[in-house]
Order: sequence, then C-alpha cells, then structure tokens
Amino acid sequence: MKLFLIKFVFIFAMAAYLTSCSKKNDPPASVNPNPPTCTMTVNGTTYTLTASAQYSSTRGQIPFSAAGGGYVIQFVDKTPGIGTITLSDPNTNSYATVIQKANSIEWLTDTVYTGKLTLTTYNTSTRTISGTILFVANEKTPNASGSTIAITNGSFSNVPF
Repeated sequence: MKLFLIKFVFIFAMAAYLTSCSKKNDPPASVNPNPPTCTMTVNGTTYTLTASAQYSSTRGQIPFSAAGGGYVIQFVDKTPGIGTITLSDPNTNSYATVIQKANSIEWLTDTVYTGKLTLTTYNTSTRTISGTILFVANEKTPNASGSTIAITNGSFSNVPF
C-alpha cells in the first residue's frame, strides 16, 4: 500500500509539473521603422505635432488632425490620392482650419484665403499618408475676418488613417 501511495504521489507530481503553466518570454514589441511625423510653422514658429487621420468610406475623404504648441490644425481632403489640391471653401472643396485652444480662436480657409495640400504618399496597403501643406486662413470665431494665420513648411509623414 505504501509503495502504491508513493507511485501515486510521484505520478501526480509529474503530471502537475508537465502540465503546469510556464511563463513565455514574449518577443519585444517591434519598433516601427517609419514612425509618423508632423511639423508645421504657425506664423513663423515651428512646432512638432502629433497627427492622426481617418478615411471616411461613406464620404470618400480623409479628415486629418494635428495638435501641438497650443494649436489644432485640421484639413479635410475630399479627393484623396497622390497629387496637389487647393484648400479653400469648406462648402465646395477640401479645406483647412486652425484652432488656438487657449483663446478659442478658429481660422478657416475660404475663397480668398487658400492653400495647397500635396499628398506624396497615399498608401492603401499600409493605410498611411505623407505630404506637405501650406495655407493662410481667415479668422472665423470669435471675430469673423478679425485676423489671419499662416501655416508654412507643413510636412507630415507615415500618418496612419
């Protein structure tokens, strides 16, 4: 009986050992060799911004947003694809806006104050866009036509959508 009990405990211990959970060493997270970047000059001061975009299949457009330095800079590309488009009136075309968060001021491109957006990469496989942007926008709120803002040297790369 004693021998039977020793064999039983040994078999039980071996079964528990062989079926026990072990910690797996997960490989380190991969580093994106092409992380998204975005810089823009706002009225002469250059900022590094955090950018994001998304594709709206129902509207066939890409809304893009970049934030940093107290600003939110947005554009809507109503005809996504590689090439250059004019940013102007939001009612009829692709357009851009700038919001200064601290003072709640919003500027918007229109038929007089326009700009250019050039998409150099529109990759539907990796779902990323890259390009350049520049525009002048007119104050919309709180004082319509109160001031203008200039976005120059705008560039963004590998921004996922």
